[in-house]
Amino acid sequence: MTNTRLLSLLLGLSLLPAMGCNFGPTGGGDDDDATGDDDDATGGDPEIVTIAQIHAGEVADGTFITIEGSVVTTPMRFDEDDNEGDFWIAHPDGGAASGLFIYTFYDVVDALDEADEAQPGDVINITGSYIEAFDYGLPELRLTSAANVDVVGTTSLPTPLVVDADDVAGGFADPELWGAVIAVENVTVEEAPTYDNYYEMTADDVIIVDDFYYIDAEEGYVLDRVAGVLHPNFGNASIFARWHDDVEFSYPGCEASWTADSIQGARCRLVDEDTEITVTNVVVTSPAPFFGDAYFVQDLDATGLYAGIQLFAIFDDLDIPAIGTELTISGEVENFRGASELVLFSSDNVVASGNDRLADIVPLEITDPCTIGEEHEGMLVSIPAVTVDDIDFNTFPVDGCPLIGVSSLFWGDVAAFESATGGAGDITNLVGIVSERYEELSINPRSVDDWGTWGSGSTSIW
Repeated sequence: MTNTRLLSLLLGLSLLPAMGCNFGPTGGGDDDDATGDDDDATGGDPEIVTIAQIHAGEVADGTFITIEGSVVTTPMRFDEDDNEGDFWIAHPDGGAASGLFIYTFYDVVDALDEADEAQPGDVINITGSYIEAFDYGLPELRLTSAANVDVVGTTSLPTPLVVDADDVAGGFADPELWGAVIAVENVTVEEAPTYDNYYEMTADDVIIVDDFYYIDAEEGYVLDRVAGVLHPNFGNASIFARWHDDVEFSYPGCEASWTADSIQGARCRLVDEDTEITVTNVVVTSPAPFFGDAYFVQDLDATGLYAGIQLFAIFDDLDIPAIGTELTISGEVENFRGASELVLFSSDNVVASGNDRLADIVPLEITDPCTIGEEHEGMLVSIPAVTVDDIDFNTFPVDGCPLIGVSSLFWGDVAAFESATGGAGDITNLVGIVSERYEELSINPRSVDDWGTWGSGSTSIW
């Protein structure tokens, strides 16, 4: 599911690699929706070629071509502001020399999306100019009109070609693999995506980009399998995982006994993303965050971790129940750049039981803040003592704990949050909801009552 939402203000937007620094499909000039001008031209009689011929060097740069019977292997990416879009195709049999990058204008992908054409699994005939882009000769077809795409059927997507991690490590790969659907197996995450590394994950030196699907895995996690299209992203060969089924791994500490219709099931990948589930007897633990139309709930009766999650509404004016209200919720399982969510489509998705369980809310005590991890996301925790450094944007970094901080999720104004605290130094009896963005975890007090001492802070109610 793709939503434009206020949450992006908190979590940030990923740039579209290989787009903003590319040439326009016709080598320059403006694009518009008018027909008959050069940016929507269909050209003369095209030469019918195969993707394999392109990879074999049998097609000259600049040739106007048609490729018949290829299958669309990815969703579409687009950047309306920069007037760009792209997607990938491949020969249905897959393998090396089977894939190709399609580069186009925003209005073209918008028209294809509107017509529900050129979606993953669609078999298409496509016509455009074959271009060897950049100084490393990226093979691409530049598509200038939605009319140059003809859907002729549907088929199964290519089976990923399993390659050794060494074959695509360090950003290097045989160019025959560019555009192909590939997979690597049993790789260990060395670097999780963060602001500092432009949101790219590395696992056994394989670069993985999150433009389609965010792999919510921390450093040290073993990825049993990662599949996707291989693309020289800014020149570095990278795997673009596309959806839930492209990634196989387990969060540490998840239990086989947990069921799909539970917060723990949703958090532990027992449910595919975009699947609607119903969870019962969960309890509201937070007010709305600063971006509104959301709040956190927790299964207070759950044994173990992974018991909390954020609710996010895609309709306006979400009613935020009081903390302690017990609910039954129907929502769609999502992961937005590391933030696990149940997405609500209607106010009917939330039903209050009438039970007030405020007295049952007891924060999970964590002695060492450096041990906070994925398993705590969405849960209410307490820390007896923690030391923080000077605030950075909206977060006080926890001393000695990389990627962990104390943050202002429930403050509408960062300056007000900083003013309410005691700044850098020691905090006692800190309570807050653990949230995540790009594997950066933060403890978020809900008000000044959620810490004991912090300079002039108030006394905790816990």
